[in-house]
Amino acid sequence: MSKIKYINGIYFTYAIICGAFSYVTFDTILNCISVINILFGVCAALFIYILLLFLDDLKDNHCFIGKIVKFLNHTATLAGVIVAAFRYWYMTHFLNYVIYYDTSSYADYEHNILRGEVDVFRTPVYPLFLKLIRKITGIFNGEADYYKAVVAAQIMISFVSVIIFYFALSKLFKNKWVIFSATLLFGCNPLIIQWDNCILTESLSVFMTVFFLYIMLDYLKNPTKLEAILMSLLSFCMVMLRPTFIYLFAILGVFFVTRFILYSKDRIKSVCGAISLIVAVCLTLGYCQLNKNTNGYFGISSVSTTVNQLYIVMQNGITDNPDYPDITYYIEFGMEYSDNYIGDIIEPAGEIYGYTEIENYVNGCIAANRDIYNEYTKNKFLDVIPQQMTVQYSVYNSEFENFARADQLLLYSLFPFTFLSVFIIIAVTVAFAIGVLIVKRRILWQIIGISAVAFSHIFVSIYGSMAEYQRLSLMAVPCIIAIIFFFIDAAVGSMEKKTASKRLDSYSLPVKIKNKEETQ
Repeated sequence: MSKIKYINGIYFTYAIICGAFSYVTFDTILNCISVINILFGVCAALFIYILLLFLDDLKDNHCFIGKIVKFLNHTATLAGVIVAAFRYWYMTHFLNYVIYYDTSSYADYEHNILRGEVDVFRTPVYPLFLKLIRKITGIFNGEADYYKAVVAAQIMISFVSVIIFYFALSKLFKNKWVIFSATLLFGCNPLIIQWDNCILTESLSVFMTVFFLYIMLDYLKNPTKLEAILMSLLSFCMVMLRPTFIYLFAILGVFFVTRFILYSKDRIKSVCGAISLIVAVCLTLGYCQLNKNTNGYFGISSVSTTVNQLYIVMQNGITDNPDYPDITYYIEFGMEYSDNYIGDIIEPAGEIYGYTEIENYVNGCIAANRDIYNEYTKNKFLDVIPQQMTVQYSVYNSEFENFARADQLLLYSLFPFTFLSVFIIIAVTVAFAIGVLIVKRRILWQIIGISAVAFSHIFVSIYGSMAEYQRLSLMAVPCIIAIIFFFIDAAVGSMEKKTASKRLDSYSLPVKIKNKEETQ
């Protein structure tokens, strides 16, 4: 069976890749994961092998069961069934829901954006999602049942993202078993699943990232004006869910301008996308103005300045700002009497002095000590990049304590990459795309776009925050999986007696400005 040969090869290749990149870390214990990854690849291939043999034995049966088996034998359906079964088993080992420090700021959100009211810290999409769940379920008493309903909704939405991920990759990859394998590794990855039972934006953010990738890949396969517009407006919704997504404006801006220059047939579509992007930027600026009207702060969220950057200023001892003596005294006096910087000093600061004043104070402190700040930023990156991207945040039910150790092993086996190894993967991908451009005069739009999203998200998450870099970089995980399987798909194509050159041509478009030949 050729499909079994492919699946064995795919999982074994992924296991080798994971094993190799396990060594791109300074933690000796994690280096042992390389052997575990190879064993995982073999076990995964064996499991799928047995399952497919079983289904093949039944699919020729013309009775009702045979029809069901034929339906299950479709790669998308088979992937969905396996993911659903695994997730059901996996989620039963966790608490029904997990509340974090930031949960209350979303759950207790009382502003009404229709009346021009916004929160200075939180953008409105996730709070509106929580309110929608409360409205649908009608649960107004008993927070436990309410949070369980939220988790149930997130679990369903997260499962939908797995299906979308499958069809997104089908726009890029040629071999259905490569798509199937990548979908399983995304859908069965504890790094993704664990956030579904957490009352935070992570679960919805992963869904929105996957949906954005689908729209982008579908547009690149068959460009339409509607999808050009949708990509831009979706980026605005994503920023309103999580301000970190602001980098999408820059990526889309470069994308539409470049497409306008290179492809004359796409110019109308590029103009539609660019105009929609301008609308999205204007809507974002309008939101910033609402924030200023409500809270006296012009910006999407003051978390980056009044929490993260202020904390960094305090940690580096660069708190003296002669232009703001009152704030300087407040910060330095508070630091003498409290170790809880965020709760006792930082969070009240904006209410006392105003969020714009705090931002100006922080910017002045950084400007006067630029060398110290730059050194801190450099050291922060150096400290973070050898760290694993795989970290367990969820809380297990007490009766499954032994499961916790197995789960950590599963986490590292499925995604054993450090930030450094992920940057290496992206760098190799970009170098490969540049090589294709130089040698063949063709642009690998899809893989460049996915790499841009992955790199930008991780870079912004590390640069703009003070901690929890793994959680903040979670949205890059589906992109990294897609990049790895891009190379696996190319390798499989070469083994199918299709030349590497033709395979690359199927991924790319030629560079032509004057439309001397067909570009689609």
